[in-house]
Amino acid sequence: MSELTIKFAEDTARSIQNYQSGIVDSDEELAKAYLQVYKLEKQVQSAKESMKDSLIERGIDDQIFPEEERKVVLEEGNKKTNFDNYFILLNAKTQGLLKELAECISINQTKAKELGGNKITGIIEDYRSVEGGNMTIKVKKMTKKELSEIA
Repeated sequence: MSELTIKFAEDTARSIQNYQSGIVDSDEELAKAYLQVYKLEKQVQSAKESMKDSLIERGIDDQIFPEEERKVVLEEGNKKTNFDNYFILLNAKTQGLLKELAECISINQTKAKELGGNKITGIIEDYRSVEGGNMTIKVKKMTKKELSEIA
């Protein structure tokens, strides 16, 4: 990812303003503006993560910004809960609650393949269904072949 420049940020802000003002007419212009916002978002996210890591390393005291009605504080993050799936499954089975438990769990296909190979993945595939997704817009890197076809 290229480094964030003032010019790129200004150009992107201008594209956003044009879109919000209804000046962006063509699909190409709108897609180009979307691409700029996407790239800026990635660069800002990267900078934000780096700054966050630096603030944690420094062990900062609370920083108050009344004009923004915000403060930046160092606090403990969310705790992670782990479950002993084997014993949960055994207990559910002895209590006749397997069907109810099945409604509460989701399958990690990658982990299933790692642990059980074709036996477990075969069972999963037999009882799997796929629902259609909603339309979305994605930014994808063009392949060398696609780039050479345009050149």
